[in-house]
Amino acid sequence: MRKIQYEELIQIASEEKLVNLSDVETVVNDLICGLDSEDEEFGDVDYLNSPRKKLRDISRLFNNSDLQILGTADDYHNVAVSYARQNIFDCACMILQCGLQRIPFSIDMLADLIRYGISSGQYHLCDEPYLTLSQISKSRWNWRAFSFSIDYLIEKINHIETDEEQYKLKHQALVLADQFIEKEKSDQAYFKKANILSVFYGEGEEELTEGDVLQIGLEQVRVAPKCALRLADIMFDKGEYQKSIENLQKCCINTFNPQPDINSSYAFLLLALSKASKIFSENQEGNNPEFEALVHSMYKDFHTAIRNGLNDTFSRTANTAIKVIEAQTGYEYPYTDAAVDDPYDF
Repeated sequence: MRKIQYEELIQIASEEKLVNLSDVETVVNDLICGLDSEDEEFGDVDYLNSPRKKLRDISRLFNNSDLQILGTADDYHNVAVSYARQNIFDCACMILQCGLQRIPFSIDMLADLIRYGISSGQYHLCDEPYLTLSQISKSRWNWRAFSFSIDYLIEKINHIETDEEQYKLKHQALVLADQFIEKEKSDQAYFKKANILSVFYGEGEEELTEGDVLQIGLEQVRVAPKCALRLADIMFDKGEYQKSIENLQKCCINTFNPQPDINSSYAFLLLALSKASKIFSENQEGNNPEFEALVHSMYKDFHTAIRNGLNDTFSRTANTAIKVIEAQTGYEYPYTDAAVDDPYDF
């Protein structure tokens, strides 16, 4: 079956004043595949013919009030998500605004506009969809509505001045988080409540801390990688490395999820660093099989993290740690990884 091309999509929109969102999604996803071949780092791009410009051209179709657009709320949502995944948030917002003019009470589109409005720095776009969502029964809300509305309330703290208003925002956010947990005892629900307590720490007398909520999430949800990873971060910062390791072992299994909820590369890096920190903080050393196995366990975690894809900063962290461990233990790193060069290694 022949797929529609960019030029054909634009021509149909221009001549027939008609566009089908399923065709838009097809063309957009094909153009996104072409983004990987752009050599933007060195500025060697023919922008007039580049996939990124064509994506922006397509998004402008949604500003044409004379254009008939065929599709469902899910279609608008899917196209907007494709743009957002490429960090083209302003275009995602444009598409969602168009969709909401036609389908004004779509939960996903309202929630998406809040999230992408924040991400694009167009905070003014968030107010109306949040107010509209607030008028809809929570029984219709999904995880996006709860999660992105909480993001909106947390972000709003940067736009107000008084302590009283901040306290009201915190209260609203916590009410939403509790409703989220009541509706679905999920990893995301507990993670969001913990996030609120982290941002508003010390604002009033709370019975629970961020760590308490994360721990409750781990007890209530069978698989809770977001809670486990965040709690591991907290334990690592406190120097409680064994607890960090235990939580990371719970969340690294999320790697095998078709749509992972966490950055598994970072999880394995933190696991390796936690093991290394535990060894050196406890002054463990020696040329014995148990110690050697522990060192190679760390190396395997570093290797997994690097192979799964670390950004340059984390790659340098891994490389530096590996060199220190080699020097301190005498055991060489057994893998050949395509890691970034250390800029300080002349």
